Amino acid sequence: MLLTYPLLLLSSLSSYKYNYKYYCNSLNLLALSDKNTSKINGKKNRTDTTSSTQGTTSFQDNKVHFSHSHVLKLVNPTVRTLTCNACEQQNNNNKPFYGCNSCQYFLHENCLNAPRFLDHSSHPSHPLTLLPIPTYPTRSFLCNACGSSGNGFSFSCARCQFDIHVQCASCPSSLLIDKHPHQLEFIFGSPYQDKEIKYVCDVCDAVMNKDNWLYYCADCDFGGTCSVLALNLMFT
Repeated sequence: MLLTYPLLLLSSLSSYKYNYKYYCNSLNLLALSDKNTSKINGKKNRTDTTSSTQGTTSFQDNKVHFSHSHVLKLVNPTVRTLTCNACEQQNNNNKPFYGCNSCQYFLHENCLNAPRFLDHSSHPSHPLTLLPIPTYPTRSFLCNACGSSGNGFSFSCARCQFDIHVQCASCPSSLLIDKHPHQLEFIFGSPYQDKEIKYVCDVCDAVMNKDNWLYYCADCDFGGTCSVLALNLMFT
């Protein structure tokens, strides 16, 4: 049976900037509008939920990405400070950056290569869709992983209003850090039976939200927020 879904007209300046005019809340798809014609950008085979369908096409040192209408060229991140439009992190290392200088639009290589669709164990009921801009009226989203807001890329489930940063979605299932001798396991919420109990991050001493993700050693009752550990891991 053929199913049809209405597309919602986006009126924000962000939708104009990225050439996206319509949004399907049910399928989490963005559509392009060119004068009197529209086409779906991001068509998904619903039987394939294995996290792929890349949004990038390569031409030597140039990239074409679904989030931007211009070609993204390889840039030298050591010349000046750049901020990635996807993860909103600066280039504090020598990892490759691709960008459009005329629009001041830049992406880390790992953010640029993020899959369009993702099956994530934190949200097994639905696949997540990579969105280049938040679709909420506030033009921002609240990350279910780390609890902080974001204005860049997100992996999103519109049905459940579930959103996570691209960097939080890339957290490894376990890791070792200098501050603890044992391997830390990645968990999606409070490790305690009493879910209302307050606890602090053993890495940064910040009070942790019981709903947010963390790395945890059950034997030592040692835990650290994913936002602190994952960002240090990815961008240093």
